[in-house]
Amino acid sequence: MNEELLISLVQKYRELYDLGDPRYHDEQRRMNIWQEIAKILNETPANCKERWKRIRDDYRRAKKQRLTKSGQAATNIKPIRFEKEQLSLSLYM
Repeated sequence: MNEELLISLVQKYRELYDLGDPRYHDEQRRMNIWQEIAKILNETPANCKERWKRIRDDYRRAKKQRLTKSGQAATNIKPIRFEKEQLSLSLYM
């Protein structure tokens, strides 16, 4: 699956990731969007949702690991996978 394309497609639909969006709780709309995305990626909606969840969770985990407490020594920072692509979504994570 083309994960960069998946991220790009998800970014177009705020209701998939923004809890404050009024359409976030419209389950039917969200299901239709996942079907649309799946069609473009030639995957199933379930696979697309699962892959998106994994990408999102990996990004959150990596961002959390980068945080250091005051006085704590700096750690080796390795680049976050798809960081550039998810930067605009980081406000919602």
